[in-house]
Amino acid sequence: MAKRQKLSFVELDDMPDEILLKIFTFLDIREIFKCGQVSQRIRAISNDESLWLKLNFYEGHVPYELLEKAEENGCKYLSLAFATLYDGENSKLPLNLKYLEMSQDDIEPGFPGFNEVHKGLLKNCHSLQKLAMENSILKTKDIGQIGKNGPTLKVLNLANSGLSIPYPNQTKTIKKLFKRCVELVELNFSFSSTGLWDHESAIFAAIAYNLTPKILKVDLSMNKNLKDRHVEALIKRCNNITELDLSYTSITKASVDCIATHLKSSLEKLDVSYTEIDSTELLQLRSVGTLKVLHCFYKVKSPRVQEEYLRKNLP
Repeated sequence: MAKRQKLSFVELDDMPDEILLKIFTFLDIREIFKCGQVSQRIRAISNDESLWLKLNFYEGHVPYELLEKAEENGCKYLSLAFATLYDGENSKLPLNLKYLEMSQDDIEPGFPGFNEVHKGLLKNCHSLQKLAMENSILKTKDIGQIGKNGPTLKVLNLANSGLSIPYPNQTKTIKKLFKRCVELVELNFSFSSTGLWDHESAIFAAIAYNLTPKILKVDLSMNKNLKDRHVEALIKRCNNITELDLSYTSITKASVDCIATHLKSSLEKLDVSYTEIDSTELLQLRSVGTLKVLHCFYKVKSPRVQEEYLRKNLP
């Protein structure tokens, strides 16, 4: 019987710094945080900025002190999608984040935990470049806190969000927000609601007349109160748009005519599915030499015929 070989054990402190750092890249940030309690040397390695630069707490329950630790170690990209943040209501520590994702589950407002993720968080961010808050209920103070990031904000995603703002202040609040977002290049305001159907038209007017001309990608889909006049006001001011989603809205041929006139040198992708526009009216888009992608699904019996017609006339 062969002699049993002796096993050798290597402790963490016996490994070179670069090996430990490589090992830490395979660990969850909470595990890295625990490793930092082993010794001063291990703590120094666990605090390396490369480990904390991009953090994802998807569906997690995150104590605010962990975010403060992340800030201390140079975190710039933070995802709290479908997560819950707690014990941060009174924090005043500035967060130098560039990217913040804190979309919520698509649940009913008032559900326990709904929209809690940005308590004590958004108010401490002042230099965001990208912000995602899908399925959130936004109050006046939330819009104001987004606006504080206006000078640096480039991408804003408020898809499927509701505005819990008293009616007299809704338009004024939205207008002020987009006047502050001077560097915005991408906006998603699809399927968003004020909760007051009769006044949503004014919200879209506030967006159309105040969105920066620097904007390149705009998604206003799933908003039935979006009309031709809003689209016309928008693209006459913002004539560098490359991607435009107007599906499931109330636009007609008038919007197509305006697009063909004002976006003929920039538009690359357009979605007008399930609107009042038929395939023959889309022929105006022949003047848009940059157009590469066109979505135009219809509730018709023979969509194949319409597709072939468009392919032939919009090569």
